[in-house]
Amino acid sequence: MRKNLLLCISAFTIILIVLEICARIFHLAPGAAAISLDGYIFSDNPRLKYIHRPNSVLEEGTKINQDGYRGKSLSTKKLSNNAKRVLCIGDSVTLGIGLDNEETFSYRLVEILNQAKLFQGEWDVLNFG
Repeated sequence: MRKNLLLCISAFTIILIVLEICARIFHLAPGAAAISLDGYIFSDNPRLKYIHRPNSVLEEGTKINQDGYRGKSLSTKKLSNNAKRVLCIGDSVTLGIGLDNEETFSYRLVEILNQAKLFQGEWDVLNFG
């Protein structure tokens, strides 16, 4: 029984090695796209891994502002009492990879909210994608 089990495990391992060699020789595995690290810096936070480099342009042409996120920079002036702020947090869809800033949903969201004058206030939307 042990001989048969050892023989099966050995044969399976040899088959996997042969398949791996074939995949590398004939380039059967999908290639990994080259990632430019110019627009990123590693984060001290182990859950984030990396953050956007302030004032950078990512490989897709996506512009990052001086604060390290997408869109307009965070204003240091106090918002009015009626102002509401929305933070968009998410992945590359939220960031709007490859889109002009005016094409992102966070940019359009602030336009829609301010035009609708919801809650009689001014709206500020920040894109932390």
